[in-house]
Amino acid sequence: MKLADAFANRDAEIKLLLKNNLLKYISPDKKDEYLKGIDEELRLVFNMPDEEFKATLEIIYGKDKTRKILDHLKAEI
Repeated sequence: MKLADAFANRDAEIKLLLKNNLLKYISPDKKDEYLKGIDEELRLVFNMPDEEFKATLEIIYGKDKTRKILDHLKAEI
């Protein structure tokens, strides 16, 4: 299964995970602004090529955690 298909199958779960993980890096005065634009931001992320997205996940989570995330999504990259 391609990553895009995996995201389509788990869209709500992924949005919640990303939102919760990214919110801890956003200053309190910017959270409302961020939350209003999250769908637009996520569309940009989801449209990125699979390999680029995997590299981004590896920067954020490390290789082992990224593999677990991709395995959970049943995504082949």
